[in-house]
Amino acid sequence: KPRQAKAANPYPDNWQEISTAVKDAAGWRCVECDQRNLPEEGYALTVHHLDGNSSNNDPSNLIALCQRCHLRAQGVLARAQKQRARLIQGFKEGQRPLPLFEPFVSDLLKEAQQ
Repeated sequence: KPRQAKAANPYPDNWQEISTAVKDAAGWRCVECDQRNLPEEGYALTVHHLDGNSSNNDPSNLIALCQRCHLRAQGVLARAQKQRARLIQGFKEGQRPLPLFEPFVSDLLKEAQQ
């Protein structure tokens, strides 16, 4: 079986320093559930990228979450990204939102027209 090439690491060389700073700013607690960092009890503190882009390490895009909350956040983000893609595809195929919703999806309508 041929070996597959490793995916490029999207994290910068100083990721450890960045993630430690985010955790320090949160007092080493999950900003969602306030759980302390207790890896031995299943509550390891992680850093979540709010926009889902692991190369966007702007401090405003990073929050400290325990593993459990991080997994929930990733699930919500994945569902939102899929729904966004479905809406754009529908708009490309000629579907239109109810006029009431047009202000909320105007950016998606523009993207579908590109």
